[in-house]
Amino acid sequence: MTIDDYMKFAKNLKDFITKNNLSLKDLADQLEVPSSTVHGWINGVPPKSIKTLKKIALLMDCSIDELCFDEKHSSHDPDINITIGDFTYKLILKRVDRK
Repeated sequence: MTIDDYMKFAKNLKDFITKNNLSLKDLADQLEVPSSTVHGWINGVPPKSIKTLKKIALLMDCSIDELCFDEKHSSHDPDINITIGDFTYKLILKRVDRK
């Protein structure tokens, strides 16, 4: 990741915190990390592991690509939006095992 990528991650994380009216402590509690760690992330210090990035992406309901690089790949997005009249519905596709 480049410096620009770290800053994109920090901006996306800040936007998520603001949009969801969270405090740094709220987010830290949800991710089971110290508040100081989240503070570092929003100031450009990247998470130390891919597992942490995955937890953040899952919490933010986005992919790691979207979180870090602002890249949305439709092939990674199994959801389908269907508009009927004035309403849009999200059809979530989930793989199930055959029995």
